[in-house]
Amino acid sequence: MDRNNEAGESQMADSSDINRAIWPAKPFILSILLAVCGFLYWALLGQYTFAYNAQAEQYQYAIGTFIVFGGLAVAFSLERDRWLWSVVFGLAWGVVLAGVAYWVGGYSQYGFEWNFAFGAGIFALIIATPIFQTLRDNPSENQRALSYDRLHFYSWSDTVIGFSALAFTGLSWLLIWLIALLFELIGLGFVIDLLENAFFGWAFSGAAFGAALGILRENDRILGLLQNVVLIVLSILAPFLAFALGLFLVSLIFTGLDGLWSSTKSATPILISCAVGAVILANAVIRNNEGEASQSIILRISAIILAVVILPLAIIAVVSTGLRIEQYGLTPERLWGLLVVAIGVAYGLAYWVSVIRAGMAKNVFGWAGFVRSTNTKLAIGLCLVALFLSLPLLDFGAISARDQLSRLDSGKVSEAEFDYYALANDFGPTGRAMAKQMAAGEGERAGSAAKALATKNRWEYQKEAKIDRKVNIIIAQGGDPLPDDLREKVRLSDECNTLNCTAIWADADYVVVLGKSCPRCRVSQSAYSLSDGEWDEDSDYNVGDRLEDLTADAKVEIRTIERRQVYVDGKPVGRYFK
Repeated sequence: MDRNNEAGESQMADSSDINRAIWPAKPFILSILLAVCGFLYWALLGQYTFAYNAQAEQYQYAIGTFIVFGGLAVAFSLERDRWLWSVVFGLAWGVVLAGVAYWVGGYSQYGFEWNFAFGAGIFALIIATPIFQTLRDNPSENQRALSYDRLHFYSWSDTVIGFSALAFTGLSWLLIWLIALLFELIGLGFVIDLLENAFFGWAFSGAAFGAALGILRENDRILGLLQNVVLIVLSILAPFLAFALGLFLVSLIFTGLDGLWSSTKSATPILISCAVGAVILANAVIRNNEGEASQSIILRISAIILAVVILPLAIIAVVSTGLRIEQYGLTPERLWGLLVVAIGVAYGLAYWVSVIRAGMAKNVFGWAGFVRSTNTKLAIGLCLVALFLSLPLLDFGAISARDQLSRLDSGKVSEAEFDYYALANDFGPTGRAMAKQMAAGEGERAGSAAKALATKNRWEYQKEAKIDRKVNIIIAQGGDPLPDDLREKVRLSDECNTLNCTAIWADADYVVVLGKSCPRCRVSQSAYSLSDGEWDEDSDYNVGDRLEDLTADAKVEIRTIERRQVYVDGKPVGRYFK
């Protein structure tokens, strides 16, 4: 307990060493600032909209982005001393992200849609804020300009303050709704009417968030206590994650990597999430400096294990991503995934080097000192990379479009399996230009490309694409062919999306269909019953267990089984059981 108190006092000392001027008015200033930002955002995008025009919408979202993120950047970094620095910092990042939003708005033919470039810009701002705060504080001459202690402190304090302010905003909403319901008891519903007005919601949320931000930033003791609690909780989790990840990597020696690809389609996100968790928990243990680092031998060994497992996890993620690209080609999402795993490899190598250097110095626990300086360099590099990737300098859509078209021309993917919708709508202007050129030609490609260009969403495209498709419907157990009207419904069903499906007669007026809605999906089922001369899908059909795959020569049969079920007044209730 004494050790924890010392850590908390040390972190509070870090914030006091910054010598910020007390600013009692800060909570009010930030509350008003973010309330105005919220109102302006509503006025721009929530109330007054232009008649649909792609160019006008681009400007709307660009200005809205400037208002929101410029205001947040100022709010998180604002101090009484050098307040103008924070204003310039916020405005500069507001302009950068507004430019990114403008470019993103023109990337899709249907206006602004979230993409990874916009996310990279926001991520760059998140990393840049504590770096700016550290540089702004102008440490004394005997300290480095970018002090790790301060950088680490601001990184954690900004995170703690942000989540705490969100929690405060949520509690504020609960309180004001309680007040509104109280007044409604006596017939005064004006408060509820106010709450249901969108402009009030944006303004009130901004005001509550800004007030919490200002209060926490001006109360170092509360902030230090919250930050200390968060780090203690995270450090306690370190041994559990270290043991699990270590056991996982050892298990791979016996199981091999094949199980990763067959059991899940999300191997890369899971692996990278574990690597990120390892980085966070390891740093929660080593803290700002040796004086604050945990002295528990279990926690210190756990931190070393976490540092060591980052690299193998990232390398396996690289293999996973590479296999997906080899199988299905490039897409913007896979290229972004490849960059993320490359960053994971960089972090893994840096942490390995730190551990090796400490081992060569015959002080393995001294790795923390090496990795702290490395963390600073990695943070700056990550910020610059994220900023670069957010700018329209690399077009992952164009790269993906050329790769996918090359796969189509080379025969690696058939025309029936080719994703024309992605080419026309997900790969940006270059993909649309290729789709238009394809649509101007003749044959099946031209028709599919034209349909992809004409539809506004994937569901609509898939519906249109089903109309002319040819499907191989296998009748199990040598049954009679399906009636024409039933065959047409089965042909258009999701179970036949892969152009192969199996139908089996359960009765003279009941047919069950099995198939896959996509090549990598599990086998789905549907059933059709004949009623009043028409075949309709049975919405009450119990799907039950789903198969991983269904081959053309699979033995499909219907068996009669006994079952038990609850009945009330002669009517079945709930699902059956054995």
